[in-house]
Amino acid sequence: MHDWSHGGRLGNVITVNGETAKTYQVAAGERIRLRLLNIANARTMDLLFNEPEISVIAIDGQPVKPFVPESGRILLAPGQRTDVIIDMTADPGARSLIEVVIGEYAYEVAGFQYDQTRKREQTLDAPIALPGNPLQQIRLPNEFMQVPLVMEGGAMGGMRSATFEGKEMGIRELIQYRKIWAINGIAGMPEKPLFSVRRGTAISLDVKNENSWPHAMHIHGHHFIHDKAPGIWRDTVLFSRGEQGTMKFVADNPGKWLIHCHMVEHMAGGMVTWFEVT
Repeated sequence: MHDWSHGGRLGNVITVNGETAKTYQVAAGERIRLRLLNIANARTMDLLFNEPEISVIAIDGQPVKPFVPESGRILLAPGQRTDVIIDMTADPGARSLIEVVIGEYAYEVAGFQYDQTRKREQTLDAPIALPGNPLQQIRLPNEFMQVPLVMEGGAMGGMRSATFEGKEMGIRELIQYRKIWAINGIAGMPEKPLFSVRRGTAISLDVKNENSWPHAMHIHGHHFIHDKAPGIWRDTVLFSRGEQGTMKFVADNPGKWLIHCHMVEHMAGGMVTWFEVT
């Protein structure tokens, strides 16, 4: 298994395991497993694989029913993880690319170099589905505690004021404290939790991204179901500018837990809150 960390280390330089244009040696007929992790502070990675036999088998550490990513592309927001299986089907001596798509262009970030051998003539027919985790046995109920989560702020976001450390402040004053983002009108860690519930309570976070930037929202201590992918448990999901959606889960892990944007600058700039399970 290869563990790949994708992150921009020097401005617009994108590295794979600390190297640019990383090359991995493979053999025709070989089956490999990759664990993809985006560790960039704020960059979302839209990865394009030029291998036809690729299947996603896990997302955010949770097994999924294997599926082929559309057009060979896998989108990873900061902190997201995806496991894939690839059957290497090109001829000996070939090279295939892994590219990052930015706008209308695609740029090489890594590649597979086939050696001159052939490991097997036919691809393996062994199943690639991972055994389910206990989380896969959970069935969400029909009724939920509805909790609004409204994200505001940023350039061109329209936020005029927010509460910081118990005081209502205009945007100019907030900037002096390096706060530019808010959740439900509160910038930074609030004194009171977003919600406090008994263990076993079903929660629906009703999210509205009311600003001009994408945010990778992450919940600590729990996995959730995003309404746009009802069969997948995950702990981080990307909300595009202006997007609305729900994050549903059962609050079954006692403690105090963060909810925040996984884009580190956004969290430091105020996009963080917490909840409590007793």
